[in-house]
Amino acid sequence: MKLKRYFEISNAVRSITDNEVRNIGSYHAYNFQLALHSLVSSEPLAISPYHFDSAMDVIGAFVESDSFYKVYYDDREYIARQNFTKVHEIGHYILHKGHGQSLFRDGSNSVLGKTDDPIEIEANVAASMLLLPDVCLIYALQDGWNFEQICSIYGISKSSLFVRLQQVSEVYFHNSPQKSLSGAKIIRYRNGPGRVAFGKMFGRNLETMMTRQDMSPRVNMQSLIYTY
Repeated sequence: MKLKRYFEISNAVRSITDNEVRNIGSYHAYNFQLALHSLVSSEPLAISPYHFDSAMDVIGAFVESDSFYKVYYDDREYIARQNFTKVHEIGHYILHKGHGQSLFRDGSNSVLGKTDDPIEIEANVAASMLLLPDVCLIYALQDGWNFEQICSIYGISKSSLFVRLQQVSEVYFHNSPQKSLSGAKIIRYRNGPGRVAFGKMFGRNLETMMTRQDMSPRVNMQSLIYTY
């Protein structure tokens, strides 16, 4: 994915999530369901469970019909997959509605990132950002949260967060894929204070690089109320 497109996706998602973080007044209280509720309340969009035929290998769909949009997810899947399916399909809504394709049917490979389709990759990038906004990732790391805490609090899978750390390392730090992978492994696997220290440094550097590239967190975190 080209950097320009990554930034376009980030801006599109942050126009939604940053408002939610600002309204809550606390980065650690963010929940992607709040963003989805705001979208459904303000836009021609509905999100509903649906039991897809198991023979079709479909677990989610996005449908455009007469200027109304519907997201479907299979509620027989386990909760984490249901959640990621929802935000994956919402990614299609944010990025791809009105572009000529009125139906997206997604199987487990698309939602799990096992695809080379650029459209599905974009939806997965958006999904990760909806579950865990940039500003939440930055300040969770700066506050010393470990890998498992971030996954648990924001409902993002370990594999998705692992990929996200590699992506931001390549995009904002201009690291090679190998170096980005090494950094993500430190945050995920290293034990003891070294992991916390590296995570804090990663979060500070990420905020700095986003600021330099005019992608700084739009939420003034100093004004937030931290209620643990």
